[in-house]
Amino acid sequence: LVTVRVGAPVALKHDDPDVDTKKIMKSIMALLPPESREKHKPTAEEVAAAMPPGSAAAKATPESKRRPGSD
Repeated sequence: LVTVRVGAPVALKHDDPDVDTKKIMKSIMALLPPESREKHKPTAEEVAAAMPPGSAAAKATPESKRRPGSD
């Protein structure tokens, strides 16, 4: 069992899932640094780094040619 708590509890009304979701997301964004609110188009390398090993995007980077433990 893993329990993680970050920030203050978010009071939800449980009437409208869309309203509650927006409130949760707004609370999460308030915890993040200012640069997280700036629009950023990820590079191919950033996308590949977020993909599971072996995926097409991950294979497209120089990192995929590296042997683990060889550097």
